[in-house]
Amino acid sequence: MAQNLSSPKKKNDVQKTKAKIIAETTTPSLSHVVQVEAAESVVKKHTVVRGDSLYSLAVQYYQDGTKWNKIFGANKGVLRGTKDLRVGQELVIPDI
Repeated sequence: MAQNLSSPKKKNDVQKTKAKIIAETTTPSLSHVVQVEAAESVVKKHTVVRGDSLYSLAVQYYQDGTKWNKIFGANKGVLRGTKDLRVGQELVIPDI
């Protein structure tokens, strides 16, 4: 069975077809690329004092004690557990 492939009948149709294919496959030029610079992140640190807990630090830095897990997550390398705070220990307080 042979398929009947139609070809453009006019030269103008060929140009439109080529233009359509080019438009679909062309990537934007560099002049269209927008560069976004990363905002500088300021790392806050806290030195643990007697009476500190992850909850109290979350209240102090975030005004919300339920966000203590953010501090814990940022300090998993130094904290073995949620009650592993030692006086003099330096903790990272992440931005949220």
